[in-house]
Amino acid sequence: MNQVALETIYAGRGWYADLARCIDRLPAEFSLSDVYEFKEELSELHPENNTVDASVRKLLQNMRDAGHIFFVDGNGNYRKAIQISSPGPDRKIPSGRQNPPRPHSFFPEFSGHKKYKAAQDEVIAQVGHGAVVDRLNEKCLEAGKSTANSLIDLYLYEGRNRITHVFEVKTDITTTSIYTAIGQLEYHSAFDSPRPKRIIVLPGTPKSETSKILERLEIEIVEWFDSKTGINFRGLDEIIAD
Repeated sequence: MNQVALETIYAGRGWYADLARCIDRLPAEFSLSDVYEFKEELSELHPENNTVDASVRKLLQNMRDAGHIFFVDGNGNYRKAIQISSPGPDRKIPSGRQNPPRPHSFFPEFSGHKKYKAAQDEVIAQVGHGAVVDRLNEKCLEAGKSTANSLIDLYLYEGRNRITHVFEVKTDITTTSIYTAIGQLEYHSAFDSPRPKRIIVLPGTPKSETSKILERLEIEIVEWFDSKTGINFRGLDEIIAD
């Protein structure tokens, strides 16, 4: 499979295009140090920029958020996304728009920590976003599903191109986090046909009003919790069963 050509994606976007051109010259897996090898070249292209290192790190973060590269770990190592074949007849694309490339691979996330208070039958622990996503991926694989992550925390797919479920994981149930999850789920599934199931994965039950709004938006809820046996999920089996 071919690597996504970043220069094509970011053509005409100044700093992005110049950095993309440099990354395209690197192997599939590369490090921040590898990118810094182009510092002199980038400085010549952008002499007004006195903080090239910081600019590179910021743009790499943005490329990662867009799903065009992935963090391999927390030590400045990256992997390029994979370009899959053109959508088949079961994946219709509105005229004039293109679906973003889906890598159809799952890359474990770097895990930070998040402290939260669990219910009485659970334990108090520190769990990071990446740990929850990785465990969610494991549970879906155990159920015989094909999993991947690109642009969204996790998605399930059938065949080559049909996305069936998209998941967005949050480590709190604040209004801001739920707003963000709704936007991410809707944005990254807008051009999939038929629309996949959209699932928000939360560490608890949202307020009644919020649950009603999510139901109206046809966004389903899975609850995650940390127990003595590790991270588990309520409602996941039913949602991925069909």
